[in-house]
Amino acid sequence: MIKNTAIYFLVTFILLQRTEAVPQKTLIRVPQGQSSRSPQGSELWQELTGENLNKFDDKRFYSEIIAQYHTRDAKGLSRYLEALLRRYPASPYADNALYLGGELALEMKNYPDALKYFQRITRSYPLSNRVVAAQFSKGIAYKKMNLDVQAKKVFYELRMKYPGSPESFRAETELKLIR
Repeated sequence: MIKNTAIYFLVTFILLQRTEAVPQKTLIRVPQGQSSRSPQGSELWQELTGENLNKFDDKRFYSEIIAQYHTRDAKGLSRYLEALLRRYPASPYADNALYLGGELALEMKNYPDALKYFQRITRSYPLSNRVVAAQFSKGIAYKKMNLDVQAKKVFYELRMKYPGSPESFRAETELKLIR
């Protein structure tokens, strides 16, 4: 019985890994600054890879967004994100994809775009599990822009709305650092 259970978990793990991975069919040399996986020129993409972006489901878009995040391709991530939100606005992946976009913008010091992504999460997906993290990251973006008044406001609001959350404790620490 234990042997069968171990085999079951191993097979399940392998199958999950295969469904999460996005196969690359062709290696193409792409000019610097452009993404080989961006949906720009979808006809060319379809011709080279045989994949039709119009047939992507929301899970496939999300896996592409994750790939763009890991390669730090902000333009490609933005294109896939907008395509996901345009085609599947109620997708369970939409809020997480927006959060990844905001985190990448924050890491690349593109604070205005990061604020837009985080604000979009709180406005469009108020019941999301990412709202609290987006609020905290919004405060961090304001802080990095040296807008301490706005950062304090966001951190105070976070502590009041979500007491006891990990982000509220982090917000308290950030407030002490701002003072």
